[in-house]
Amino acid sequence: MLLNRETAFALILFLIASGPGWLSAGEKKKMAVTVDDLPGLTHGLIDSLKQAACFRRIVQIFNNHGIQVTGFVVGALINGHNTNLLKEFIDQGHTIGNHTYSHPDLNKVSADRFITDIAENQQLLSGYQSTILYFRFPLLHRGNTTAKRDSVVNYLREQGYLIAPVTIDSDETSYNLAFVRAWFSNQSSLADSIGAAYVRHMIAKSKEYDRLGIAKTGRPVRQILLIHLNWINSFYLEPLINWYEANNWEFITLDEALKDPVYNAEDIYTGTKGVSWLERIRK
Repeated sequence: MLLNRETAFALILFLIASGPGWLSAGEKKKMAVTVDDLPGLTHGLIDSLKQAACFRRIVQIFNNHGIQVTGFVVGALINGHNTNLLKEFIDQGHTIGNHTYSHPDLNKVSADRFITDIAENQQLLSGYQSTILYFRFPLLHRGNTTAKRDSVVNYLREQGYLIAPVTIDSDETSYNLAFVRAWFSNQSSLADSIGAAYVRHMIAKSKEYDRLGIAKTGRPVRQILLIHLNWINSFYLEPLINWYEANNWEFITLDEALKDPVYNAEDIYTGTKGVSWLERIRK
């Protein structure tokens, strides 16, 4: 399914109305794109051939726009049908990071159990990429107690990991599940409307966290976007990236983003929510 003419026209009008007037002429905002849950989620509805096509559509979008991304891999999702996709991803210049083996919620398991899961995934991923530099917490949950949070963070630092925070946290997964259900029940109009709503949502979130970064630091920060390797992005990531480019966003690597001093700020948040890095630090 491609965008129907009505949806495509409505999206074009929205994208025009959404910019570019909110930036000074020539000013560039910088963003690293990160993708969670590689090799991909199926929701029990997407067979291996469709999942491979989904994966390749998303990677091709990145390649077409010259965007080098870091993808965070859940080891338990790797199987004989998709192991080659990770190799293709790396061969095309992208980087993988550790997202734990089984995607446990640190709020619900012990620090020791969580660390064991990290180590299991590290062993698996080292067969794909010689150095696994980055780690991302599943659900962005860093632990519901200070002791648990600090125990895991200390382990990661000892192992030489760089923790990959997120500033633009869109929680787009709810849109994806609704989109998948509409798509695979042949409700094309509903799927189109969900996809268009998703793009609007992502734009609104990008603006929201850009403003929050300025409020916290007095300047635009190098943002880190979180999206997922999922079905909706294989169709609606392209118009979203087109909007970023039209509004003077420059895509950078995760390594370049992490050089922003904002990521050296103290993490003062302890709780059950997975929140943006900008909400974890002091103003």
